[in-house]
Amino acid sequence: IDSAKQLGLNFEVDILRNSLVELKTKSFKNYNGIISPYYKNETKIIAESVANSDIPVITANSSSLNKDLTNLFEALPSLHTQRLKLIEYLNSKKGNIILISDTDRLENRKFVLEHAPETKTIEIDKKQEITDSQLISKLDDNKTNYVIIDSKRNSIFLNSTNSLLKNLAKYPTQIAVLENSIIPDSKSISSKRFKVLNLIYPEINQPTNNHETLLFTENYEKSFNSEITNHITYGFDITFDSLLRMSQLVSFEETAKKTKTKYLSLKFNYNKVDSGAYTNNNVLIQEYNKKESF
Repeated sequence: IDSAKQLGLNFEVDILRNSLVELKTKSFKNYNGIISPYYKNETKIIAESVANSDIPVITANSSSLNKDLTNLFEALPSLHTQRLKLIEYLNSKKGNIILISDTDRLENRKFVLEHAPETKTIEIDKKQEITDSQLISKLDDNKTNYVIIDSKRNSIFLNSTNSLLKNLAKYPTQIAVLENSIIPDSKSISSKRFKVLNLIYPEINQPTNNHETLLFTENYEKSFNSEITNHITYGFDITFDSLLRMSQLVSFEETAKKTKTKYLSLKFNYNKVDSGAYTNNNVLIQEYNKKESF
């Protein structure tokens, strides 16, 4: 808010408690826009109450976009968008796609098979571990093999990568995940295997100006005596971007249609989904420990 005011922008900001009781009794019709850090029942009530007034409601949630609310803008790329970008990238490589999936991750299997129908699947029960023979039987020595590991079990990552590393000379292989949150940390599994197998993953955190990011980090940590996190820079970027869009002579929706922006760690490229709502579509496909992205 301070950064936006330093640009000479004139506006008033009300900060409200995200209380279901309070929000049900409040009128939001006089606001130019509403920013909500989460998408829960509270945000849905607000968005529905101002849907006919074309007041934009910007949410930082990245997984629960209600696509029926055409005035809702999802500022963080959704998990759906991240997964789709990853599959589209793998499809473009014309390789042999293999999905290793825990049996209870049915939704992700359906998603992969919908968007990459020729994918070979290996389903692993929670009581089981993947074997060399299961994996090798799916590999192709004439193409690059793209092995998607969709499991939250470190043992699945460990066993599958052990097998792939042993057979890497015969079967050219890269591994991938549908979302980077399931990548095991380096304390659990050495990151060396992810580097050797060129792990591919979707990424929404995209620092765009090192000097500005460092300055922001220093100022934040001095002011609040606390280490900065991705969520804090996301909060800054979403609020700052939303205030700038609301301050234009055209509607928020018009800026969403025409204007791409970038700040400390997020880039905003709003796209309208079929039902009318907007979601930030800016996702990079990254290779582990490499600066290049796609």
